[in-house]
Amino acid sequence: MIRWLVPIGMPALLVAILVAALSADRTWAQPKPGDATRAADTSADAAGNDLIDRVTPEVINRIKFMELRAARAKRQDDPEQLVDRVSVQISPETINKFLILKQGDFAFRGDEARKRFLAMTPAKKLAVIAWWVRDTNDEFLFADDIRIQRDPEILVDFRKRIQPSLLVNCATAACHGNPDPSNKFRLYNDPKRRDQMTYANFLALRQWLVNDLPLINRDKPDESLLLCYTLPDSESRHPHPPIAGFRPIYQKRTARGYRLLHDWIASLRLLKPGIAYGFHTLPGFPTPTSAPDDTQPPEPTP
Repeated sequence: MIRWLVPIGMPALLVAILVAALSADRTWAQPKPGDATRAADTSADAAGNDLIDRVTPEVINRIKFMELRAARAKRQDDPEQLVDRVSVQISPETINKFLILKQGDFAFRGDEARKRFLAMTPAKKLAVIAWWVRDTNDEFLFADDIRIQRDPEILVDFRKRIQPSLLVNCATAACHGNPDPSNKFRLYNDPKRRDQMTYANFLALRQWLVNDLPLINRDKPDESLLLCYTLPDSESRHPHPPIAGFRPIYQKRTARGYRLLHDWIASLRLLKPGIAYGFHTLPGFPTPTSAPDDTQPPEPTP
């Protein structure tokens, strides 16, 4: 386990500078209800009703941060051993905010600990920050302040190993690739918008419910409808809805592709119900199929 960061006996001038930097950012220092959505607001008014149009660079960046290996790790894991191969930009102001936030923590005491953190590569700093702020009120704010240029491991796997099979088998014009508005659940196959396509499909799979059952169940992967729908009715806990011409992707749970999809789902992060990534992405429909899991609770009225 790590033992580093923040300074007891820090020079008074430096403390004053850091405190001033923190005080200047009132949104970070004193978050209010609804602040979590400030940089990743994807309401229908902002970008129309089509999910792929609502997946902005800010949305993509927040998902990258929240699906880092360190953010998905267990509490006993060492974040320094969970570094994604990403390029990242972390401003000095963000580093200062993090140091001030953790200065009361035993693991961050002493000049040597602080120097050790500051000497880390940007990718390792990112892993450490993500590990410490996950599932806290500060997570969205750090996620939005840090710029991640490459996909983390979990999204690389989705882009290269999971999505291609779904596009071939499920995103056809006769199935979930149909852009008709009556097709409520849609997967996108638009190579001209590669990043938006990948993250729109990831979010659609992440958020969608069918009769209150999720397509992706990170807590119980075997119960994921996405997995169940890839099998014949005789092998599935929850058979695919009856559709003319439907053909299962796999015949058995032992199929290599099925196991690959199962293990990928099992490796995903468990997110807080009702908050998740902290923004709205899917429009609401007046049917039992909906996507409330990643929506932000309404602000309380004064």
